[in-house]
Amino acid sequence: MQAAPPPPSVDATGEAGRRVANRLRDMREAEQVNVGSGGARFVAGHSLMLRGGTWTEDNLPTGARVLRVRAMARSWFTLLRLRPALREVLSVGHSLRFRLDNGRIIEVSDAAPDTADSEIEAFLR
Repeated sequence: MQAAPPPPSVDATGEAGRRVANRLRDMREAEQVNVGSGGARFVAGHSLMLRGGTWTEDNLPTGARVLRVRAMARSWFTLLRLRPALREVLSVGHSLRFRLDNGRIIEVSDAAPDTADSEIEAFLR
């Protein structure tokens, strides 16, 4: 009778990859904190509060320039293409206000105009 082959190594079964994926999922879920009927989230360095159905970053600067883009429209995808690092914060929802930097705010909503690519490019410079 022939001996059974040894069990596959951890890497051969993909177990290491599953552990990494599970750890990443746990880290993403740990960023979310529910607060009463509203909510709060910390996403990609942005502390967001759910206010009136809009995820709004705390302490937005007054007098800042605002870029308004329509959620999931051409302008939204242009913004994502030009600033791929915003992917995580843009994935929060269709109604969102957050700081790009101290002088600029990005506002995403279903009611916003589909802003021209040239306006988005100028805003991001």
